[in-house]
Amino acid sequence: MKLSFQTFAVLCLLLASGAAQASDPPISSLLPPAGQPAPAAAPEKPKISVRIDPALQQQEGAYKNAVGQLTPEQQAVLKDFQAKFLDTVTPEAQLAITAKEEQYCEGKSGAAIAKDRAKYQSELGVLRNQLAALDKEQRAALREKRLKATPFIDAKLVDDHEEFMAHLTLGMAEGAAQLNYNQGAFAKTDCAATAKNLDDAFAVATAPAPKAAPEEARKEDDAAAAQIAQIKKSAAKGDPEAMLQLATMQISGTGMPKNVTAGFALMQRAAETGYDRAEYILGLGLTTDIFGQTPDKEKAKYWLGKAAAQGNKKAADVLKNIDNLKPTESLDSLRARAAKGEADAEYQLGSRYSEGLGVEKDPDQALKWLLKAAGQGDALAESDVALLLINANRVAEGVDWMTKAANKGVTNSQYELAGLYLDGKVVPKDQDKAVFWYKKAADGGDSRAKQALEQLGKP
Repeated sequence: MKLSFQTFAVLCLLLASGAAQASDPPISSLLPPAGQPAPAAAPEKPKISVRIDPALQQQEGAYKNAVGQLTPEQQAVLKDFQAKFLDTVTPEAQLAITAKEEQYCEGKSGAAIAKDRAKYQSELGVLRNQLAALDKEQRAALREKRLKATPFIDAKLVDDHEEFMAHLTLGMAEGAAQLNYNQGAFAKTDCAATAKNLDDAFAVATAPAPKAAPEEARKEDDAAAAQIAQIKKSAAKGDPEAMLQLATMQISGTGMPKNVTAGFALMQRAAETGYDRAEYILGLGLTTDIFGQTPDKEKAKYWLGKAAAQGNKKAADVLKNIDNLKPTESLDSLRARAAKGEADAEYQLGSRYSEGLGVEKDPDQALKWLLKAAGQGDALAESDVALLLINANRVAEGVDWMTKAANKGVTNSQYELAGLYLDGKVVPKDQDKAVFWYKKAADGGDSRAKQALEQLGKP
C-alpha cells in the first residue's frame, strides 16, 4: 500500500496556516499520480525529523512576528498567496516520494524498476528538470502578483518564509515516504505501479508542446526579437560572449537567416579577444564540417591549446583525444538517431546543445538529451550531467551521477569528485576520499590530479 499523498498534502496545508485554491494552472500533469489512500493510522503517532537551515528557522520567527502585526484582512490576502505558493511545491513533494519508491524498488527482487534502474533514474532526472523550469516560471509570476498585493509586509521576510516552507514540505515528503516504508506499508507489488507511473509521467513530460495561440506566439516572437537585438548590440560593442552567441545563431540559423560564413568570421573575432569559451568552441568546430569547410585539426589544436592554457578543462580533454575523433555526423542524422534512443547520438546531441555547436545553446535541451544518454549508462554523459546539475544547485543528483562516472573511469569526474571531497562545501569533507579519487584520476593520466597530490604531500 502506497503512502497517502492526500494526507501528506493536508499536513502541509495545515503548516501553511490554511490554504485557498490556486488560480494558476496546476503542473501536476507532469507527475506520477498520487498513491492510493493509506490504511487506518497506527496507534503510535509517526515521527518525522526534518533538518532545515538554522538561519531560515530564525527568519521564520521574524516572519511570524510581522504577520502578527497585520490586520485580519491583510493576513487573509497573504494567506491566499502562501497557499498558492505551496501548490507549486506540492508536485515536487510528490516526485520526491516517487523517487524514494524508486530507491526501494531497486532492492526488490524481480521488480520492474530493479531490472532497468538506469532508465528510471534518467526519467526521474528529466522530470525534476521539467519541474524546476515550471517552478521557476510559476513562482516568479506569483511573486510579482504578491508584491503588488502585499505592500504592507517586507518582501524579503515573505521570500524567506516561502523558502522555509519549500524545505519543510520536501523534507516531510521524503521523511513520510521513509517512515511508510519502514513500517512495511510499501509492498513489493507496488513497484510495478511505480514503474508505470514513472513511464506515464515521462511520456507526458517529453511529449511535443502544443502550438501557442496566435497572441501568445506573437508575444514569444517579440521577446525573442528583443533578446536577439540586445545580443547584437552587445556584440557590436565587442562583448566576446555576445559575439560568440551571435556567431552560433548565425551558423545554426536560429532567430535569423543562416549565414555560416559570417558566423565563422565572428566566432574567430571572439576567439581573438582571448575569450577561452570562444577559443574552445572554435577549436571544437574546426574538428568538424559545421563551418562549411573541411575539418582542420591543426587549426583546431591551436585554438584548443589556447583555451586549455587558460584552464578550460573541456578544451584540454578534447585536445588530448583529438587524433582519435571520428568524422562529425550531420545534425539531422544525430536528431533522427537520438529520437530512436541511440545513446551515442543522445550524448552528441546533448553536447551540441550544451556548447551551441551548430544549434542555439540550450541548457534545457542539453540536459534532456544528456540525461537520456546517461540513463543508458553512457559514462561521458553521466559526467556532463553531473556538472550541469551541480551548477544548477541540484547537488545531490549531480554528485550521484559524478560518482557513477568516476566509478566507470572518467578521469574528469574522478578529479572533480576529489575536489568536492577536499573542499567539503558540497559533500562532507573527507581528505582520504579526495586522495583516493585524485590517485584514480592521476593513474588515468590527469596532470591536474598529479599536481593536487603533490600539493597534498601524497605523490
